[in-house]
Amino acid sequence: RQPYRLRYKLGNIYEGDGYKFIGRGLKQTTGRNNYTDLNNVYPLAWPGENLNFLEHPELLETPKYAVRSAIAFWKGKKLYELADKGFNANTRVMNKATNSYPQRRANFSTTIKIFR
Repeated sequence: RQPYRLRYKLGNIYEGDGYKFIGRGLKQTTGRNNYTDLNNVYPLAWPGENLNFLEHPELLETPKYAVRSAIAFWKGKKLYELADKGFNANTRVMNKATNSYPQRRANFSTTIKIFR
């Protein structure tokens, strides 16, 4: 069972929300609040697609919506504005509930070496 503060932050307020809103998609959208945000942002990018990710969170398990959920998050949080400001700027938005900066920095450094 998740600690209360984490359940509250994720918006998991009903019994079973933790399981229903597990991490899915390329960005691992997790929690009722993040699925609600996806519901609000998604139609801005793909108008006319009347989807409800709260009612059908399993959609994020399909390749199409796994990718689109990540794009919607990127656009909704305006991460494109932070992308050129360095590694920690985006990490503060995407992973604000963690203290994993040193490990993320190490992983990033390894990734840069691989792609050079």
